[in-house]
Amino acid sequence: MVFDKFRQFFGKKSENKNEKIEKECRSKIKKVKASYTISREVLETAIAAARESHPHEFIAMLGESKKRKNHIDELIFLPSISGGVSAIIHMDMLPMGMRVLGTVHSHPSPYPYPSEQDLESFSKRGRVHIIIAYPYTMNSWRAYSSSGEPVTVRVVD
Repeated sequence: MVFDKFRQFFGKKSENKNEKIEKECRSKIKKVKASYTISREVLETAIAAARESHPHEFIAMLGESKKRKNHIDELIFLPSISGGVSAIIHMDMLPMGMRVLGTVHSHPSPYPYPSEQDLESFSKRGRVHIIIAYPYTMNSWRAYSSSGEPVTVRVVD
């Protein structure tokens, strides 16, 4: 998988190895056709929620627009339990009829790459998943498919 190399070096201090892995991940992202969009307001709200939750993880569901397929136009906040290394959302509390595309959650580290637990969760909940990493900016997030492959999500106004 794309992130196996990253996981080998996760936590190590080598800047060069991390930069090499980041470039490899970026090249894979560019190869995937852009099929998802997210409203700027929704992404900014998720980033603010991640910043507010620091140093704990934040998690929410990504709501799909009723008017545009594969467009994320809302965050769905459900009861959750979060800590410094994980966040668990109570899916059984999701109202019926909600159109969910996936999840968004934060990592209190500067690495927006999915962990093994993230990959397991992605496979169960939706088609697109966003990870927002510290320092929680418009440049510190990445999106992944349900199988953990990078996908492009275009920000629209």
